[in-house]
Amino acid sequence: MPTARQLARRERILETARLLAAKGGLDTLQMRDVARGAGVSLSTLYRHHASKAHLVLALMTRELERLRQELADEPPPGDGPVPRVRHVLHHIAYTWAASPPAADAMLRAYLTAGPEAEELRRAAGQTLRELLVLAMWGPENDQRPGDQAVARTLETLLVGCLAGWASERATTEELLGDLDLTTRALLSSRS
Repeated sequence: MPTARQLARRERILETARLLAAKGGLDTLQMRDVARGAGVSLSTLYRHHASKAHLVLALMTRELERLRQELADEPPPGDGPVPRVRHVLHHIAYTWAASPPAADAMLRAYLTAGPEAEELRRAAGQTLRELLVLAMWGPENDQRPGDQAVARTLETLLVGCLAGWASERATTEELLGDLDLTTRALLSSRS
């Protein structure tokens, strides 16, 4: 179990990485700048995050875990899984749209992480799928057969739509419209 000091250090590192990624994305994010900003040695940073991809995937997982906790504390508005999942997908899309460089950094790390970062990429994907299932049925309900398949499809859709948006192949309105259409198609029969 991490100590309060270790948790505070982890939070400083991730928050510094978030701020630096928001300024210039993955290309300008430098591990030495993160270490300096978080007040840790470069060797300490590398001991916990072997690369920029590791660091950014840990940041992505933290953000998704925060959203999952918010949903556990207060379920998203809406009657049925379609509006609740739509709310969550829109929340993620708007959060990422607020900081295109940070969104691009997280997407690139998620999509291009090598085998050494696969465990972190898998953890981020699992957290995303868990919060989508939580949005579908709420914390008090058990999963229904097929929920994991639906969550994986929604994860793929969200990542693909965000990648199109980040590379300026789609507008924010198109991104949200695609998410809405597919969410309704996937979930309307599961209500």
